[in-house]
Amino acid sequence: MSRLLRPLFFLGDLVFLNLCIYLSVILVIHPDYYFASDTIYLVAFSNITWLFLVMVATPYNVRKGWSVSKIFKSQSAFIFIHLVVVIALVILFNKHYVVWEIALVYLAFFPIFFVSRVFIFYLRSDAKIETTNFILIGDDDLARQIRQYFLANQAEGRRFHGYFDVATVQESFDTIMEHCNTNNVREIYCVELLEKKDLEKLIEFGVDSLIRVRMVHTLAPDSQLIQIDKFDNLPGVDVATVSLDELRNRIVKRIFDLFASVTFTVLVLSWLIPIVALFIKLDSKGPVFFIQKRTGRNNKAFGCIKFRSMVVNIEADTKQATRGDARITKVGAFLRKSSIDELPQFLNVIKGEMSLIGPRPHPISLNEKFTVYITKLMSRHYVKPGITGLAMHGLPRRDKRYY
Repeated sequence: MSRLLRPLFFLGDLVFLNLCIYLSVILVIHPDYYFASDTIYLVAFSNITWLFLVMVATPYNVRKGWSVSKIFKSQSAFIFIHLVVVIALVILFNKHYVVWEIALVYLAFFPIFFVSRVFIFYLRSDAKIETTNFILIGDDDLARQIRQYFLANQAEGRRFHGYFDVATVQESFDTIMEHCNTNNVREIYCVELLEKKDLEKLIEFGVDSLIRVRMVHTLAPDSQLIQIDKFDNLPGVDVATVSLDELRNRIVKRIFDLFASVTFTVLVLSWLIPIVALFIKLDSKGPVFFIQKRTGRNNKAFGCIKFRSMVVNIEADTKQATRGDARITKVGAFLRKSSIDELPQFLNVIKGEMSLIGPRPHPISLNEKFTVYITKLMSRHYVKPGITGLAMHGLPRRDKRYY
């Protein structure tokens, strides 16, 4: 299951668990008894136990290949263990409850819990899995076990495209490059240790080609940029290319982007767009917005939204603006000088296509042109493009609008 969905299911389970406790108390005893000390203890026992078991077990790890009967057995075992631990805590703290009070909690909760797991199962079954091609640097037992893991877990969306040994990296690096480019390889798993220069060369190729290079070993170094991956019972490490490879960093950044963009849209764009639109329409014919295809994260194209600052022309997507460009309208000149033409990109941020801070998105034609001349240019597509970034700073003011 997606790491983003697990917290939602966890919170949902806690809500239903506490509702079932409340239902049990009002049906078996009396509604007023819900706030009694014994009931509070039962709530505490149940919630703490649930949190502990979720941390040490995997109740949300329902794989695509599982049958409904396997789901039933797995989740029944989890609920039974929860019941045993709760009863043990009741005995330890010398608490007394009506038998039906405890039984009704689980009789009500288990069907809800089981149905939610079946829902996850069918959700994964119907979901379209994006396939990621990968290769392995190494041909030992660990490499073969990783390959077998992905073969057995098709829901992971990994497709194997060959083994390469250390000698190939050292002597015939071009062979790996050609193989990756021909087969659209997006991940390289290094099982064998490489010399520093070879590893740097491999990572540099990965950065320039948007291929993630992952180090897989049995021992994980102590670093915040190291993410632990598990291939069944095989421990491994994932060396993050950038800090945003970490899920928690992406979540924090996305929350900040959404909060700031929605706030700005409501407080500013809600009245600014109609005013600017009126001036654009009075100044020249054409649409209010200019939506240009630009390259975003993972080199995927998206429609970058701007206020139109030029007359409608066929070269808008291919010819970059220059000083004194005759295509720029009078209103457009002010919009570009003040950077107001960029403000509709807050809508791109809300849509999830851009971020507030990041590399500026290039028009597709310019991206293709400069990739030949600038090394590691493609590495900018590891993250979402931004409304502002390093390209907008450090240049003389007169040059910023034509960068």
